[in-house]
Amino acid sequence: MSQTKKMYNTSFFKMHESMKNTKLLLVIFVFSFSSLAYSQDTSGNGMNTVTYDKQAEQDILIGECNRDAFTIENFVDWYITGYKNYEVTDSVFDQRTKERIRNVKYLVVMATWCPDSKREVPHFLKILDNYGVNNDNVRIVSLNTEKEAPDFQVDKYNIRKVPTFIIKSGEKELGRITESPEKSLETSLVQILK
Repeated sequence: MSQTKKMYNTSFFKMHESMKNTKLLLVIFVFSFSSLAYSQDTSGNGMNTVTYDKQAEQDILIGECNRDAFTIENFVDWYITGYKNYEVTDSVFDQRTKERIRNVKYLVVMATWCPDSKREVPHFLKILDNYGVNNDNVRIVSLNTEKEAPDFQVDKYNIRKVPTFIIKSGEKELGRITESPEKSLETSLVQILK
């Protein structure tokens, strides 16, 4: 083989390897970008982050949320249906409880992959709305299947099951409702708020 042919073959080989490396880098970049884009903060303020949970095999909310999270396509159907179809049992609340319900804080720890959360969270929020509870008094945190969320200390609140509704006066926990109430959310709230 002549020297010119060898140089041509070597140059061609180097160019071919360079193109393969470029393609590999492009594939890595696109994959990395799509992974980053898939965990999105839909609110622009660090709330309502949607990510894919491999164990649940679905998109979930993760971390701090507000009610705008329940307008996101993956969550709107079960939330709106549960909210609209729930009838608040007003007869269990006396006047004192109706006033007190507005003057405490609520921590709602839930998971969008959890059937109990999908059932109870819309009901609980409708009860709070029914009695004029300010949204500033309601903190919502959504966990992944490992029962974790960014910037939330699950152990601090002793969260073992979801949903967990913690009712607080200042920093003092008055009580909690875990998963499903024994009788009803209303009855459980009245017992805690007395």
